[in-house]
Amino acid sequence: MATATTTPPRKAGPAAPTTFRLLLSIGGTVYWVRPITSALHAKAFRLRRADGRGEHYVTQDGHGHHCDCGDFTWRHEGRGTACKHVRALRAARLLDGTATPAMCRVRDEFDTP
Repeated sequence: MATATTTPPRKAGPAAPTTFRLLLSIGGTVYWVRPITSALHAKAFRLRRADGRGEHYVTQDGHGHHCDCGDFTWRHEGRGTACKHVRALRAARLLDGTATPAMCRVRDEFDTP
């Protein structure tokens, strides 16, 4: 006859005093926010969807705010506007509230007067 042994359930210990978790809800989608280190940017964050279906990286540098989402890349980059990820991090005061400066377009010989 086999004898089964059971182990007592583990009790969760208290969280470390410097540990915190930040969740942002953007339009009904919940994101885990984690600051990341970057040698190129003053501030950088990873926003990972709580359902595991994607993540975005949002950064701030001397040229403004940047996000790797499609909306920022195709609609906002270089126009001084921001995607929902950048706007949410600004609202949470994790990014500076200054607007992204519009990129100056350099004229060349192919531009019409």
